[in-house]
Amino acid sequence: VWMAQWAAQPFIDSPTASVWNVPYVSNAVWVNHQRLHQYTGGHDETWGGVTLNVDSDVLDARVAALPCYALSVGVSAPAAGAASTLSAATCSGGYFANSSVQLQATPSNGYLFTGWSGDAAGPANPLTVYVDGSKSYVANFAAIQSRIYLPVVQNAP
Repeated sequence: VWMAQWAAQPFIDSPTASVWNVPYVSNAVWVNHQRLHQYTGGHDETWGGVTLNVDSDVLDARVAALPCYALSVGVSAPAAGAASTLSAATCSGGYFANSSVQLQATPSNGYLFTGWSGDAAGPANPLTVYVDGSKSYVANFAAIQSRIYLPVVQNAP
């Protein structure tokens, strides 16, 4: 609830402003970070050389929420390696829009990381992605195949 109860003596910035003890609104309701209180009406403030007419509010609630998107990270062949996110989730089930997330591919012994597929392409590792929707990333690996050639040395007669 966004309450507008202006102070009898207008003040622009109050270190004691609160969402609690607002006249005619019981402190027993909207107790779970659901309160906003406009305590002073419109007044001019200048920021960075620009003057704006604003009101003063104190908040104990979220006024907007970014969408939360799921990211899935997998591998092309489970025995070849692993893939994970290095960044902790920022919302339940994923990442808020505009989050920066790092993905890491780790090859198993005998394999080489060859690049990403799915919603990203290229060999960067770790890979930084910017969340703008639900995405799926796949780490690709290839078996290392090498041959060692040893010269034959013969003893001179």
